[in-house]
Amino acid sequence: MAKPPSFAVISVGDEIIEPGKTVEQFQIHPSNAWGIRAALQALACPEVELATLPDKPDVIEKELTRLLATRDGIILSGGVSRGKFDYVPDTLERLGVVVDFHRVNQKPGAPMWFGLAHGGKPVFALPGNPVSTMVCFHRYVKPFLLRCLGAPDALVETTKLRSGVKQHPRLTLFLPVLRDETGAQLQEYHGSGDYAALGESTGFVELPCGGENIPAGTTVRYHSWGI
Repeated sequence: MAKPPSFAVISVGDEIIEPGKTVEQFQIHPSNAWGIRAALQALACPEVELATLPDKPDVIEKELTRLLATRDGIILSGGVSRGKFDYVPDTLERLGVVVDFHRVNQKPGAPMWFGLAHGGKPVFALPGNPVSTMVCFHRYVKPFLLRCLGAPDALVETTKLRSGVKQHPRLTLFLPVLRDETGAQLQEYHGSGDYAALGESTGFVELPCGGENIPAGTTVRYHSWGI
C-alpha cells in the first residue's frame, strides 16, 4: 500500500508568533500554516510538520536544507514577493530547487512561486497574505496533490453570478462568494489581507482578465473551499 506524502508547511516572517504566546500589535499567529495543514489532512496527507521562520537568510537556508532532505514536499507562506526581506526565492534556487514559475497574472496571489527540488519534490511558495495563501492553495496546490495521489481530475465547477462585476484589464480575479442553488453572491471583500471575508463564503469564482463588465447571470468558474 502506498504511503501518502509527507509535507512541511512553513510560515516565514518576523511578525509571526506561535499560538499560546502573547501577541504584540505588530505580530500575528500563523493562521495560514494551520489552514494549509487542515486542508492537507483532509486530502489524506496526515504527516505535516509545521515550522515558523524569521526573515533571516541563514536560518531559512538551514531549515529548508533539513526539510528538503526529510519531507516529500514543502509549502511555504510568506517571504516570496520582491520586498527587501523576501529571501525565499533566492534561497530555494541556491539550494538547487529549479524554479518553474514565479509570479502569476492574478489577484490576489500574484507573487506565487513553484519549483522542483532534487528527486522531483514539489516546493510551493505562496504569498503571505491569508486570502492569497488560501486561494493559491485551492487553485493550484490542491489539484496538483490530487493528481499525485492518483485521484481522478475533478470536473470543472461553474456557477452563475447573482450580481454583475467588472473584470480587471490585465489580471485574473479570484473573488470570494457564497454559493447556493441560485448561483453565487459576491462577498464584501477588502483585499488579500481580509481573511474575515472568507468566513461566510463557500469558495471563490475565477474571472478572466479583459476589462469588461460581466453581467449578472453569467456562468463563471467556481472553486470550493471544500475538498
